[in-house]
Amino acid sequence: MRKILPLRAWLAAGLILGSPFSHAASNLVFCSEGSPAGFDPAQYTTGTDYDATSVTLFNRLVQFERGGT
Repeated sequence: MRKILPLRAWLAAGLILGSPFSHAASNLVFCSEGSPAGFDPAQYTTGTDYDATSVTLFNRLVQFERGGT
């Protein structure tokens, strides 16, 4: 019994210190499932194509800061 208690304490300390939350990254990295088939959202309607073109490309054409342009 006396040998098991220190072993449990070391195991608990190792689990707490080695948890992924203690070394969490500050940035979120997202990997898409594939490359877009095209860059025209009218012709290509999958989620990957929409995310790659409509949100990234075309929304930035109309977004601007007030007094910046």
